[in-house]
Amino acid sequence: MIWLPVILLLIVYIFINNERKRRKFPPGPWPWPLIGNIYQIDSKNPEKTLNLWRNKYGKIFTIWIPDPLVVLADGELMDINFGKPGETFAGRPHSAIMDLLFKGNYGLMFDENEIYKNQRRFALSTLKNFGFGRNELDPLIIEHAENSLKTEVGRSINGVVNTKRIFTVAIARVIQKLVFYEDLPDVDKIMRLKIVIENLFTDWFNPHWMVLESMPWMRHLEKFGIFNFGIQKAAEYNDEFVEFLESQIEHHKDYLKTNSEPRDYADCFLLEMRKGESPDFNPWQMTIACYDLWSAGVETVTCTLQFAVLYLLRHPEIQEKIRVELKTFEQQNLAYTYANLRTLAYYNAFFQEIHRLTNVIPFSLTHEMLEPAEIEGYKFPAGTCVIAQLACFNLNPKHFPEPEKFKPERHLDEQGNLKPDPLLHPFSIGRRSCLGEALARPELLLVLATILRNYR
Repeated sequence: MIWLPVILLLIVYIFINNERKRRKFPPGPWPWPLIGNIYQIDSKNPEKTLNLWRNKYGKIFTIWIPDPLVVLADGELMDINFGKPGETFAGRPHSAIMDLLFKGNYGLMFDENEIYKNQRRFALSTLKNFGFGRNELDPLIIEHAENSLKTEVGRSINGVVNTKRIFTVAIARVIQKLVFYEDLPDVDKIMRLKIVIENLFTDWFNPHWMVLESMPWMRHLEKFGIFNFGIQKAAEYNDEFVEFLESQIEHHKDYLKTNSEPRDYADCFLLEMRKGESPDFNPWQMTIACYDLWSAGVETVTCTLQFAVLYLLRHPEIQEKIRVELKTFEQQNLAYTYANLRTLAYYNAFFQEIHRLTNVIPFSLTHEMLEPAEIEGYKFPAGTCVIAQLACFNLNPKHFPEPEKFKPERHLDEQGNLKPDPLLHPFSIGRRSCLGEALARPELLLVLATILRNYR
């Protein structure tokens, strides 16, 4: 019985301490001690949980996972804060998962705050030299789409075609050209790499991993068989992908022994390392930068195209409207280029609706405030973690009536012209927005058009 008062005092202390912390932040769901709101979030559909909390707490609220995370759940609020000049919201918090799997915050997505601008600038300028974001890549995208489509149709059984293979192989070979120049002829190898990436992306939103972020010491429970967080398994298939990247990089080192003209991103990075002007250009940063370019470039575009096919199957009338528009396009003898496809109002409205309803990253990536900021009257110190939860805007019935319904027409005006929505940000927002947007947009339009002009 002597322990009962002690336990009660401990409970009271934890409660008071939690409430003290909560008063410093916008309101939100009540967090449990140690685990916060982690296990209150639907791990399969986190965006739905956050939308429910938006309805209850408003356009800015706080969740605890288990450390506080400020959620911006309103399109204009995201635009005002993340879209403004400056580096206030450009930081990334230190990640224990990145430590476990990648030896720290390396690469281009989660790279350290001190180096991200230099690395991002280098990646964009280098890739542009090889056609990134320019129409000269259109023929390459179409070529790989046509070849992949032909191969899969040829190996189909009873008319069943694996669209996932079509998209993965086509997109992977485009990004492979930009990052590593040489083609990957082994389709099974490409699909194996895709599965590795897919598994890791899925695990990233595992609630157990959220616990590890604040209590990384708990990973030792897995070693002793007490609790399986999935880290060991993730490390194994992650290592498989890293081995692929390192083998590609070794080939480039051999090439540069007798050649000085760079062919791709990897060559340029190695040449930059030779200069020795910046410690940010080192072998491991290069490996994880290539990891991010390859994995994000393949996974997000492939996933979006798979959802596009799904919605076309569920809405044959929409598919027919697109095919009619493409047929009219062909009758005008216009070339299949990204610039020309951008003129097709309904086709682009279809993709705008795909972007709105398909949340490829359902839980937006966390940012860290690099300097103090005030949002909606709340004052936050530097180091506060915040997300622009894009799905909260995308599924907001006040902005999109019947948000769960797929309606491309909502993106057209009365004259049938495309009506871009400045608050719709499928490639994220702010200084850390998707680096590959300039490649992803033409890939989406060109690859799907290549299929629809030939097949239903």
